[in-house]
Amino acid sequence: MHAVDFNRTEKFTTTELNLFLGREFLVTFHPAPLKSVATVLDRCAKATGIVARGPDRLAHLVLDALVDNYKPVTDEFRADVDGIEEDVLSGDAHDLTTRLLSVRSELNTLRSTIRPQREVAARLAHGESKIIRPVMLPYFRDLRDNLVRIEETALAQMDQLLISFDLHLSRSDFEANEGIKVLTALTAISLPATLVATWYGMNFVHMPELVGRWSYPVVPGITRVLALLGDRWCKRRGLICPAPAAMITTLVYRDHRFSALNPPPETLATLRGEPGVMLWIDLSAPTPEETTAILEKLFALHPVVIEDCTTDSPFPKIDAFDDYLHLVMHAVDYSKTDKFTTTDLDLILGKNFLVTFHRQPLRLVQQVLERYARGGHGAVPVRGPDRFAHTLLDQLVEAYKPALDELRLDLESIEEVVLGKASPLTLFPRVVALRKDLATLRQIVRPQRAVAAELAQGKPGFLRPIILPYLRDLAEELARIETQAAGWGEQLILSFRVYLNKSSHHANEGIKVLTGLTAVTTPPFLIGSWFGMNFAHMPELVPPWAYPVIAVLTIGLTAGLLAYLRKRRWL
Repeated sequence: MHAVDFNRTEKFTTTELNLFLGREFLVTFHPAPLKSVATVLDRCAKATGIVARGPDRLAHLVLDALVDNYKPVTDEFRADVDGIEEDVLSGDAHDLTTRLLSVRSELNTLRSTIRPQREVAARLAHGESKIIRPVMLPYFRDLRDNLVRIEETALAQMDQLLISFDLHLSRSDFEANEGIKVLTALTAISLPATLVATWYGMNFVHMPELVGRWSYPVVPGITRVLALLGDRWCKRRGLICPAPAAMITTLVYRDHRFSALNPPPETLATLRGEPGVMLWIDLSAPTPEETTAILEKLFALHPVVIEDCTTDSPFPKIDAFDDYLHLVMHAVDYSKTDKFTTTDLDLILGKNFLVTFHRQPLRLVQQVLERYARGGHGAVPVRGPDRFAHTLLDQLVEAYKPALDELRLDLESIEEVVLGKASPLTLFPRVVALRKDLATLRQIVRPQRAVAAELAQGKPGFLRPIILPYLRDLAEELARIETQAAGWGEQLILSFRVYLNKSSHHANEGIKVLTGLTAVTTPPFLIGSWFGMNFAHMPELVPPWAYPVIAVLTIGLTAGLLAYLRKRRWL
C-alpha cells in the first residue's frame, strides 16, 4: 500500500507500506517513519486487548489510519479548487494557470495512487484471503468504500477545475473583446474632431471658410453633432452599453396485514420473535439512547452498520450480512433556494423486519409510513418487508423530479441569456453553480444506480422474486436520471461554447468596423497631413483652384472607399 504524510508545501508525499499478514502475526515494513503506523502502535500499547482480537484486526487498523490520512489532503484540494473558482469569478488571474495545472497534476497523482489501493481493498473485502476472518469483512468493505469516495471526490474536483479553466479563458477573451469595442467606440466618437482639425490644418493660401467670422463657431458645432451621431451609432451597434424533533415510528403487521402502530418499546423484542409478525421501525433524528436500544440491543447490528447510520456517508452503498442487508441511500428534499439537499437514509432489511434510520425528518418516509399505517379491512396485504423497502426507494427516486425540473429551467434560462445580451458578471456564476449541481447529482445518482442494479439481481432470503422487476425498473429510472444529468452537462458546455463563439464573433465585427473606419478616413488624413506640412515653398498651395480640386478629390476617394466597404458589409 501507499501511506501518505500531508504537509501544506508539498500537499502529499507517499511512502510504500508493506504488510505481511499471517494467522498469528503482522509485520509492517516502511522505509520512512509513518505517523499512521506510529498512531496504531501507540493505540495498541495503551489497549492491549486489541492485539488479542487477531492480526487481521491490527491490519485493518493500520489500513484505516492510512485512509484517514488522506482526508486532510482532500480537504486541502477542495480549498484549492474553491479558491481557484473564486479567483476566476472575481477576475483575479494572478498565477491562475500555474495554480490550476499544479492542482490538476496533484489530483491525477491522487487518483493514480488511490485506484490500485481500492482494488486491493476490494479483494480483501471479498474474502479472497483465508487469513482474514469473516467477522472482519464488513470493516474491509467499509475501507473499500472510503477509498471509492476519495477517488470519486478527486474526479469531481477535476471536473470543477476544467470548468473553472474554461471560464478563465472565456473571461480573458471577453476582456479582449471589450477592449476592442471600447477602442472602436473611441475611434468613432473622436474621428470627426480629428478629421476636421487635420483638414483645416492644411496650408492652402485660398481656403474661404477660414476667413469668415462664422467659421470657427460653426465648425466645432458640426464636429460636436458628428460626435453625438457617432455615439448613437456605437450604442445601436452594441459597442457602448448603458450602466447596469426525535421520533420512533413502528408499524406491526401480523399475517401480512396491518395490526398495530407504535406498540410499547419493551414489547418489540417479543414481537420480533413471534411467527407471522413483520416490523417496520423508523428512527427519525433519534437520540443516542434510542439508537443504542434499537440498533445495538434489539437487532444486534454490526458496529460498521451502526457507525454508517450515525455518521455521514458521502456515497450510497450496499452490504450483505448473514441476517440482513444494509443499504445507504441519499434521499432528497427539494427547495428553490438550495436546489436539492440530500440526507442519508439507511435501510436495514431482514427476513421479517425493516429498520430505517435518518438523522433528519424526511417527507418521503413520513408519507410512506402514513400510507401503510392506514391499513385495515380491504387493504392490500404486505407479503414481506421488501415491499416496504421498494416503496421507499420508489418515493426516493420520485423526490428527484422537482429538483430535475428546476435544473432544466435553469439550463433553459442560461441558453436564452446566451442567445441574448449576456453579461459575464452574471452568466459565469450561474454556469458554475449549475455545473456544480449537475456534477453533484451525477455523483449521488451513479452509485445509487449501482446499488439498485445489484438489488435487482436478487438477494435470496431477503428479496422475493416478485419484487425484482420493480427493482429493475428502479435501476432503469436512476440510469435515466444519470443520463439526463450527463446530457444537461454537455448541453450546458455547448451553450457556454456558443457564448464564447458569439463573443469572438463580436470581436471580429469590432475589428472589421475599426478597420473600415480607418480605411474610410485614410484619404482625408493623408491629404490633410500632406498639405499641412510647413515647407517654405509648396507651389501647389498657391493657385486659387488648388483647394477646390483637393477637396473634390478627397470627397471622391472617401465616397469610393465607403461604397466599397459597405458592399463588403464591413460598415
